[in-house]
Amino acid sequence: MRRFTLAALIGLVWLLAGCDETEQSFQLPDAPSSPDTAKMTDHIHTLSDRRSFYMGFAYQPYDWNQNAFDETARILGENGDIVGIFFDGFVPWPEAAAKTKYHPNQEEEIARRLAAIQPHHKVLVSTSILGGDRVSLSQYLGENDLPLPSDWQDRSFDHPEVIAAYLNWCRDLIKRFKPDYFVYVMEVDAAFDDVDDPRFKKLYRAIQQVYPVLKQDYPSLPIIIEFMLMNDEEMGKRADVVEALMPYTDFYGVSTYPFLHAGGDPDDIERDWFSRASSIAPNKPFAIIETNHLAEDFLHPTLGVKIPGREGRVLIPGEEFWQAEYVDFLFSEAQKMDAEFVIQWTSRDLDQLAEKLRGTGLPYDPDIEPMGNLAKDCGLIDENGRERLALAVWRRWLALPREPF
Repeated sequence: MRRFTLAALIGLVWLLAGCDETEQSFQLPDAPSSPDTAKMTDHIHTLSDRRSFYMGFAYQPYDWNQNAFDETARILGENGDIVGIFFDGFVPWPEAAAKTKYHPNQEEEIARRLAAIQPHHKVLVSTSILGGDRVSLSQYLGENDLPLPSDWQDRSFDHPEVIAAYLNWCRDLIKRFKPDYFVYVMEVDAAFDDVDDPRFKKLYRAIQQVYPVLKQDYPSLPIIIEFMLMNDEEMGKRADVVEALMPYTDFYGVSTYPFLHAGGDPDDIERDWFSRASSIAPNKPFAIIETNHLAEDFLHPTLGVKIPGREGRVLIPGEEFWQAEYVDFLFSEAQKMDAEFVIQWTSRDLDQLAEKLRGTGLPYDPDIEPMGNLAKDCGLIDENGRERLALAVWRRWLALPREPF
Protein backbone atom coordinates (compact mmCIF):
# COMPACT_ATOMS: atom_id res chain seq x y z
CA MET A 1 0.00 0.00 0.00
CA ARG A 2 2.97 2.29 0.14
CA ARG A 3 3.17 2.28 -3.64
CA PHE A 4 0.62 1.82 -6.37
CA THR A 5 0.78 0.44 -9.89
CA LEU A 6 -1.49 0.90 -12.86
CA ALA A 7 -2.32 -2.79 -12.77
CA ALA A 8 -3.62 -2.50 -9.23
CA LEU A 9 -6.07 0.20 -10.31
CA ILE A 10 -7.65 -1.63 -13.24
CA GLY A 11 -10.53 -2.71 -11.03
CA LEU A 12 -11.59 0.92 -10.61
CA VAL A 13 -12.59 1.38 -14.24
CA TRP A 14 -16.25 0.89 -13.39
CA LEU A 15 -16.07 3.92 -11.12
CA LEU A 16 -14.44 6.08 -13.76
CA ALA A 17 -16.72 5.25 -16.66
CA GLY A 18 -18.58 8.35 -17.72
CA CYS A 19 -16.94 10.57 -15.10
CA ASP A 20 -15.95 13.94 -16.49
CA GLU A 21 -15.12 17.26 -14.91
CA THR A 22 -18.77 18.32 -14.64
CA GLU A 23 -20.67 18.04 -11.39
CA GLN A 24 -22.90 14.97 -11.28
CA SER A 25 -25.68 13.68 -9.12
CA PHE A 26 -24.32 10.61 -7.35
CA GLN A 27 -25.67 8.29 -4.68
CA LEU A 28 -23.16 6.33 -2.63
CA PRO A 29 -24.04 2.68 -1.96
CA ASP A 30 -26.03 2.10 1.20
CA ALA A 31 -24.28 1.37 4.49
CA PRO A 32 -25.56 1.54 8.05
CA SER A 33 -25.34 5.09 9.41
CA SER A 34 -24.94 3.90 13.02
CA PRO A 35 -23.08 0.60 13.07
CA ASP A 36 -24.02 -1.68 15.93
CA THR A 37 -20.79 -2.91 17.50
CA ALA A 38 -22.45 -5.83 19.27
CA LYS A 39 -24.16 -6.95 16.08
CA MET A 40 -20.87 -6.89 14.19
CA THR A 41 -18.77 -8.67 16.81
CA ASP A 42 -20.90 -11.07 18.86
CA HIS A 43 -21.00 -13.80 16.20
CA ILE A 44 -17.21 -14.13 16.10
CA HIS A 45 -17.17 -16.53 19.04
CA THR A 46 -19.27 -18.98 17.02
CA LEU A 47 -16.43 -19.37 14.52
CA SER A 48 -13.87 -20.89 16.83
CA ASP A 49 -12.41 -20.77 20.31
CA ARG A 50 -8.95 -20.07 18.86
CA ARG A 51 -7.21 -18.52 15.86
CA SER A 52 -4.54 -20.02 13.66
CA PHE A 53 -2.64 -16.84 12.85
CA TYR A 54 -0.58 -14.10 14.45
CA MET A 55 -2.10 -10.67 13.88
CA GLY A 56 -0.66 -7.19 14.08
CA PHE A 57 0.17 -3.95 12.34
CA ALA A 58 2.92 -2.54 10.19
CA TYR A 59 5.03 0.01 12.03
CA GLN A 60 4.04 3.30 10.42
CA PRO A 61 3.82 6.45 12.57
CA TYR A 62 0.84 8.64 11.72
CA ASP A 63 2.91 11.80 12.23
CA TRP A 64 6.60 12.61 12.46
CA ASN A 65 7.17 13.58 16.09
CA GLN A 66 7.99 11.78 19.33
CA ASN A 67 4.38 11.68 20.52
CA ALA A 68 3.34 9.89 17.33
CA PHE A 69 6.29 7.50 17.56
CA ASP A 70 5.39 6.60 21.15
CA GLU A 71 1.66 6.32 20.48
CA THR A 72 2.23 4.12 17.44
CA ALA A 73 4.42 1.79 19.49
CA ARG A 74 1.75 1.65 22.21
CA ILE A 75 -1.00 0.78 19.73
CA LEU A 76 1.10 -1.96 18.15
CA GLY A 77 2.04 -3.39 21.53
CA GLU A 78 -1.52 -3.52 22.87
CA ASN A 79 -3.25 -4.72 19.71
CA GLY A 80 -1.12 -7.42 18.17
CA ASP A 81 1.20 -10.35 18.67
CA ILE A 82 3.26 -9.64 15.53
CA VAL A 83 4.71 -6.41 14.13
CA GLY A 84 5.73 -5.67 10.56
CA ILE A 85 8.92 -3.65 9.97
CA PHE A 86 9.19 -2.48 6.35
CA PHE A 87 12.20 -1.04 4.50
CA ASP A 88 10.64 -0.49 1.11
CA GLY A 89 12.18 0.85 -2.07
CA PHE A 90 15.48 2.10 -0.65
CA VAL A 91 18.76 0.39 0.32
CA PRO A 92 21.99 2.01 1.65
CA TRP A 93 23.94 0.57 -1.28
CA PRO A 94 27.46 2.03 -0.84
CA GLU A 95 27.43 1.58 2.93
CA ALA A 96 26.11 -1.97 2.65
CA ALA A 97 28.74 -2.80 0.04
CA ALA A 98 31.54 -1.48 2.26
CA LYS A 99 29.96 -2.71 5.52
CA THR A 100 30.21 0.78 7.00
CA LYS A 101 27.78 2.69 9.20
CA TYR A 102 24.66 4.12 7.61
CA HIS A 103 23.81 7.80 7.70
CA PRO A 104 22.87 8.92 11.26
CA ASN A 105 19.30 9.60 10.08
CA GLN A 106 18.93 5.95 9.09
CA GLU A 107 20.60 4.66 12.24
CA GLU A 108 18.09 6.72 14.22
CA GLU A 109 15.20 5.32 12.19
CA ILE A 110 16.37 1.75 12.70
CA ALA A 111 16.66 2.38 16.45
CA ARG A 112 13.14 3.84 16.47
CA ARG A 113 11.71 0.76 14.81
CA LEU A 114 13.58 -1.55 17.14
CA ALA A 115 12.12 0.33 20.11
CA ALA A 116 8.58 -0.31 18.84
CA ILE A 117 8.99 -4.08 19.12
CA GLN A 118 7.58 -5.53 22.34
CA PRO A 119 8.79 -8.75 24.03
CA HIS A 120 5.59 -10.61 23.09
CA HIS A 121 5.83 -9.68 19.40
CA LYS A 122 6.73 -11.99 16.60
CA VAL A 123 8.68 -9.90 14.09
CA LEU A 124 8.39 -9.66 10.32
CA VAL A 125 11.13 -7.68 8.59
CA SER A 126 10.54 -6.81 4.96
CA THR A 127 12.93 -5.23 2.49
CA SER A 128 13.34 -5.38 -1.27
CA ILE A 129 15.86 -5.26 -4.04
CA LEU A 130 12.97 -3.82 -6.08
CA GLY A 131 12.30 -0.09 -6.04
CA GLY A 132 8.93 1.54 -5.51
CA ASP A 133 8.05 1.20 -9.19
CA ARG A 134 8.55 -2.57 -8.84
CA VAL A 135 10.61 -2.83 -12.03
CA SER A 136 13.90 -1.11 -11.18
CA LEU A 137 16.58 -1.38 -8.53
CA SER A 138 15.80 0.05 -5.11
CA GLN A 139 16.89 3.65 -4.70
CA TYR A 140 19.47 4.90 -2.19
CA LEU A 141 18.79 5.12 1.53
CA GLY A 142 21.18 7.89 2.59
CA GLU A 143 20.45 11.04 4.56
CA ASN A 144 16.93 10.71 3.16
CA ASP A 145 15.37 8.64 0.40
CA LEU A 146 17.59 9.58 -2.56
CA PRO A 147 18.30 8.59 -6.16
CA LEU A 148 21.01 6.02 -6.72
CA PRO A 149 24.60 7.29 -6.57
CA SER A 150 26.04 7.82 -10.05
CA ASP A 151 28.22 4.73 -9.95
CA TRP A 152 25.20 2.56 -9.05
CA GLN A 153 22.72 3.91 -11.58
CA ASP A 154 23.63 1.53 -14.41
CA ARG A 155 23.83 -1.58 -12.26
CA SER A 156 21.16 -4.21 -12.67
CA PHE A 157 19.65 -6.64 -10.18
CA ASP A 158 22.14 -9.37 -11.08
CA HIS A 159 25.28 -7.22 -10.95
CA PRO A 160 27.76 -8.97 -8.60
CA GLU A 161 28.27 -5.86 -6.46
CA VAL A 162 24.50 -5.35 -6.17
CA ILE A 163 24.02 -8.92 -4.97
CA ALA A 164 26.93 -8.69 -2.51
CA ALA A 165 25.70 -5.37 -1.09
CA TYR A 166 22.12 -6.59 -0.87
CA LEU A 167 23.15 -9.71 1.01
CA ASN A 168 25.11 -7.55 3.46
CA TRP A 169 22.03 -5.35 3.97
CA CYS A 170 19.79 -8.37 4.55
CA ARG A 171 22.24 -9.92 6.98
CA ASP A 172 22.51 -6.67 8.93
CA LEU A 173 18.71 -6.34 9.22
CA ILE A 174 18.49 -9.95 10.41
CA LYS A 175 21.28 -9.39 12.94
CA ARG A 176 19.64 -6.25 14.34
CA PHE A 177 15.97 -7.23 14.35
CA LYS A 178 16.25 -11.02 14.88
CA PRO A 179 13.06 -11.54 12.86
CA ASP A 180 10.81 -14.57 12.88
CA TYR A 181 10.02 -13.99 9.19
CA PHE A 182 12.11 -12.21 6.56
CA VAL A 183 10.86 -10.84 3.22
CA TYR A 184 13.62 -10.16 0.71
CA VAL A 185 11.55 -9.18 -2.35
CA MET A 186 8.36 -7.15 -2.00
CA GLU A 187 5.38 -7.25 -4.38
CA VAL A 188 7.48 -9.03 -6.98
CA ASP A 189 4.65 -9.36 -9.50
CA ALA A 190 3.08 -5.92 -9.03
CA ALA A 191 4.54 -4.85 -12.38
CA PHE A 192 6.22 -8.00 -13.70
CA ASP A 193 3.81 -10.37 -15.45
CA ASP A 194 6.05 -11.74 -18.20
CA VAL A 195 8.85 -14.21 -17.50
CA ASP A 196 10.48 -13.19 -20.79
CA ASP A 197 10.79 -9.54 -19.77
CA PRO A 198 14.57 -8.86 -19.80
CA ARG A 199 14.27 -6.94 -16.54
CA PHE A 200 12.52 -9.88 -14.88
CA LYS A 201 15.21 -12.25 -16.13
CA LYS A 202 17.84 -10.14 -14.35
CA LEU A 203 15.75 -10.08 -11.19
CA TYR A 204 15.25 -13.84 -11.45
CA ARG A 205 19.00 -14.41 -11.68
CA ALA A 206 19.50 -12.25 -8.59
CA ILE A 207 16.84 -14.17 -6.66
CA GLN A 208 18.47 -17.45 -7.66
CA GLN A 209 21.66 -16.24 -5.96
CA VAL A 210 20.26 -14.42 -2.93
CA TYR A 211 17.77 -17.01 -1.68
CA PRO A 212 20.14 -20.00 -1.27
CA VAL A 213 22.73 -17.87 0.52
CA LEU A 214 20.17 -16.56 3.01
CA LYS A 215 18.81 -20.08 3.54
CA GLN A 216 22.29 -21.41 4.17
CA ASP A 217 23.06 -18.60 6.61
CA TYR A 218 19.67 -18.81 8.40
CA PRO A 219 18.25 -22.30 7.85
CA SER A 220 15.46 -21.96 10.43
CA LEU A 221 14.31 -18.48 9.32
CA PRO A 222 11.49 -18.34 6.74
CA ILE A 223 12.86 -16.45 3.73
CA ILE A 224 9.96 -15.03 1.76
CA ILE A 225 9.04 -13.41 -1.55
CA GLU A 226 5.92 -11.25 -1.34
CA PHE A 227 3.41 -11.68 -4.17
CA MET A 228 0.33 -9.71 -5.17
CA LEU A 229 -3.11 -11.25 -4.62
CA MET A 230 -5.46 -9.53 -7.06
CA ASN A 231 -8.54 -10.37 -9.11
CA ASP A 232 -8.63 -13.45 -11.33
CA GLU A 233 -7.80 -11.56 -14.51
CA GLU A 234 -4.65 -10.05 -13.04
CA MET A 235 -3.64 -13.30 -11.34
CA GLY A 236 -3.93 -15.12 -14.66
CA LYS A 237 -1.45 -12.72 -16.24
CA ARG A 238 1.05 -13.39 -13.45
CA ALA A 239 0.72 -17.16 -13.20
CA ASP A 240 4.01 -17.90 -14.97
CA VAL A 241 5.95 -15.39 -12.86
CA VAL A 242 4.51 -16.81 -9.64
CA GLU A 243 5.27 -20.38 -10.69
CA ALA A 244 8.85 -19.50 -11.65
CA LEU A 245 9.55 -17.96 -8.25
CA MET A 246 7.94 -20.56 -5.99
CA PRO A 247 11.21 -22.51 -5.47
CA TYR A 248 12.75 -19.37 -3.95
CA THR A 249 10.27 -18.64 -1.18
CA ASP A 250 9.37 -20.53 1.97
CA PHE A 251 5.86 -19.01 2.18
CA TYR A 252 3.22 -17.85 -0.22
CA GLY A 253 3.02 -14.38 1.33
CA VAL A 254 0.74 -11.80 -0.23
CA SER A 255 0.10 -8.10 -0.47
CA THR A 256 -3.62 -7.70 -1.10
CA TYR A 257 -5.99 -4.75 -1.23
CA PRO A 258 -9.30 -6.05 -2.59
CA PHE A 259 -10.99 -2.63 -2.56
CA LEU A 260 -8.69 -1.55 -5.42
CA HIS A 261 -10.53 -4.07 -7.59
CA ALA A 262 -13.97 -4.47 -6.03
CA GLY A 263 -14.58 -0.99 -4.62
CA GLY A 264 -15.47 -0.11 -1.05
CA ASP A 265 -18.27 -2.59 -0.30
CA PRO A 266 -16.69 -5.87 0.88
CA ASP A 267 -19.77 -7.78 -0.26
CA ASP A 268 -18.47 -7.20 -3.78
CA ILE A 269 -15.21 -9.05 -3.07
CA GLU A 270 -15.14 -12.54 -4.57
CA ARG A 271 -15.76 -15.05 -1.78
CA ASP A 272 -12.74 -17.09 -2.89
CA TRP A 273 -10.41 -14.08 -2.85
CA PHE A 274 -8.16 -15.62 -0.20
CA SER A 275 -8.94 -19.32 -0.61
CA ARG A 276 -7.49 -19.23 -4.15
CA ALA A 277 -4.09 -19.33 -2.45
CA SER A 278 -4.55 -23.05 -1.79
CA SER A 279 -4.50 -23.74 -5.53
CA ILE A 280 -1.84 -21.14 -6.40
CA ALA A 281 0.69 -22.47 -3.87
CA PRO A 282 -0.71 -25.69 -2.37
CA ASN A 283 2.56 -26.72 -0.73
CA LYS A 284 3.51 -23.41 0.89
CA PRO A 285 2.37 -21.89 4.20
CA PHE A 286 0.10 -18.90 3.58
CA ALA A 287 0.56 -15.43 5.08
CA ILE A 288 -0.99 -12.01 4.52
CA ILE A 289 1.96 -9.63 4.69
CA GLU A 290 -0.04 -6.47 4.10
CA THR A 291 -3.67 -5.51 3.63
CA ASN A 292 -6.21 -2.86 4.59
CA HIS A 293 -9.58 -1.37 3.65
CA LEU A 294 -10.93 2.15 3.31
CA ALA A 295 -12.98 3.57 6.17
CA GLU A 296 -13.76 6.84 4.34
CA ASP A 297 -14.33 7.85 0.73
CA PHE A 298 -11.13 8.15 -1.26
CA LEU A 299 -11.14 11.53 -2.95
CA HIS A 300 -9.09 12.42 -6.02
CA PRO A 301 -8.69 15.91 -7.50
CA THR A 302 -9.57 14.90 -11.08
CA LEU A 303 -10.67 11.24 -11.23
CA GLY A 304 -13.95 9.81 -10.01
CA VAL A 305 -17.41 11.22 -9.43
CA LYS A 306 -18.06 14.82 -8.43
CA ILE A 307 -20.53 15.19 -5.56
CA PRO A 308 -22.17 18.58 -5.03
CA GLY A 309 -20.80 20.41 -2.02
CA ARG A 310 -17.71 18.26 -1.61
CA GLU A 311 -14.12 19.06 -2.45
CA GLY A 312 -12.51 16.54 -4.75
CA ARG A 313 -14.12 13.61 -6.53
CA VAL A 314 -15.05 10.21 -5.07
CA LEU A 315 -12.86 7.60 -6.74
CA ILE A 316 -13.61 4.80 -4.26
CA PRO A 317 -16.48 5.01 -1.76
CA GLY A 318 -15.57 4.01 1.79
CA GLU A 319 -17.51 3.44 5.01
CA GLU A 320 -16.50 2.61 8.57
CA PHE A 321 -18.98 -0.26 8.64
CA TRP A 322 -17.58 -1.70 5.42
CA GLN A 323 -14.09 -1.62 6.89
CA ALA A 324 -15.31 -3.61 9.90
CA GLU A 325 -16.98 -6.13 7.60
CA TYR A 326 -13.74 -6.51 5.67
CA VAL A 327 -11.71 -7.16 8.83
CA ASP A 328 -14.17 -9.87 9.84
CA PHE A 329 -14.08 -11.42 6.34
CA LEU A 330 -10.27 -11.20 6.31
CA PHE A 331 -9.84 -13.05 9.59
CA SER A 332 -12.54 -15.61 8.84
CA GLU A 333 -10.76 -16.49 5.61
CA ALA A 334 -7.32 -16.46 7.24
CA GLN A 335 -8.70 -18.92 9.78
CA LYS A 336 -10.00 -21.25 7.06
CA MET A 337 -6.63 -21.06 5.31
CA ASP A 338 -4.67 -21.75 8.52
CA ALA A 339 -2.68 -18.60 7.75
CA GLU A 340 0.59 -18.01 9.58
CA PHE A 341 -0.01 -14.29 10.15
CA VAL A 342 -2.00 -11.24 9.05
CA ILE A 343 -0.56 -7.71 9.05
CA GLN A 344 -2.70 -4.59 8.69
CA TRP A 345 -1.30 -1.49 7.00
CA THR A 346 -1.70 0.73 9.13
CA SER A 347 -3.01 1.21 12.67
CA ARG A 348 -4.08 4.88 12.54
CA ASP A 349 -5.06 7.26 9.73
CA LEU A 350 -2.18 9.16 8.18
CA ASP A 351 -3.73 12.63 7.75
CA GLN A 352 -1.07 14.41 9.79
CA LEU A 353 1.77 12.73 7.94
CA ALA A 354 0.15 13.47 4.57
CA GLU A 355 -0.06 17.16 5.45
CA LYS A 356 3.61 17.21 6.45
CA LEU A 357 4.48 15.76 3.04
CA ARG A 358 2.29 18.21 1.14
CA GLY A 359 4.34 20.61 -0.94
CA THR A 360 7.68 18.96 -0.13
CA GLY A 361 8.14 17.21 -3.47
CA LEU A 362 9.09 14.04 -1.59
CA PRO A 363 7.60 10.62 -2.38
CA TYR A 364 3.87 10.55 -1.52
CA ASP A 365 3.50 14.34 -1.53
CA PRO A 366 -0.30 14.39 -2.05
CA ASP A 367 -0.01 17.40 -4.38
CA ILE A 368 2.21 15.35 -6.71
CA GLU A 369 0.97 11.79 -6.09
CA PRO A 370 -2.75 11.93 -5.19
CA MET A 371 -2.89 8.12 -5.31
CA GLY A 372 -0.41 8.09 -2.44
CA ASN A 373 -3.30 9.09 -0.20
CA LEU A 374 -5.01 5.73 -0.71
CA ALA A 375 -3.57 4.54 2.60
CA LYS A 376 -4.50 7.70 4.49
CA ASP A 377 -7.95 6.63 5.70
CA CYS A 378 -7.39 2.89 6.19
CA GLY A 379 -6.48 2.96 9.89
CA LEU A 380 -8.55 1.19 12.53
CA ILE A 381 -8.17 4.46 14.47
CA ASP A 382 -9.08 7.73 12.75
CA GLU A 383 -6.91 10.85 12.52
CA ASN A 384 -8.36 12.22 15.77
CA GLY A 385 -7.56 9.10 17.77
CA ARG A 386 -11.13 7.73 17.71
CA GLU A 387 -11.30 3.95 17.57
CA ARG A 388 -13.29 2.69 14.62
CA LEU A 389 -15.71 -0.21 14.66
CA ALA A 390 -13.16 -2.40 12.88
CA LEU A 391 -10.88 -2.22 15.93
CA ALA A 392 -13.60 -3.84 18.06
CA VAL A 393 -13.79 -6.67 15.52
CA TRP A 394 -9.99 -6.88 15.53
CA ARG A 395 -9.83 -7.16 19.31
CA ARG A 396 -12.36 -9.98 19.38
CA TRP A 397 -10.07 -12.02 17.19
CA LEU A 398 -6.99 -10.95 19.13
CA ALA A 399 -8.57 -12.21 22.36
CA LEU A 400 -8.71 -15.75 20.95
CA PRO A 401 -5.68 -17.91 21.78
CA ARG A 402 -3.37 -18.49 18.86
CA GLU A 403 -3.14 -22.22 18.10
CA PRO A 404 -2.27 -23.44 14.59
CA PHE A 405 -4.69 -26.02 13.25
